[in-house]
Amino acid sequence: MDFARDGRGVYHVRLGYDDDLVALASLKSAARIVDWLVGRTGEQPDVGAIVAEIRAVRAPSAEGAASRLAHAFDRPSGRC
Repeated sequence: MDFARDGRGVYHVRLGYDDDLVALASLKSAARIVDWLVGRTGEQPDVGAIVAEIRAVRAPSAEGAASRLAHAFDRPSGRC
């Protein structure tokens, strides 16, 4: 971390996983949860539902990767 360069409260995260879509969905979901924890705005995220959504992204689908990616990002988050 270099707060002089990046500014206070900016963190760089590196996440490795064998499925890029699962990694992206996980990061987006984590951002939703952290935003709620920090700001307490809106409805509390349903962590069980979030886990189910990520598992659905992981599951093989006949619809293909494009549909999986669209499903992974169908909910807006605060900053991502």
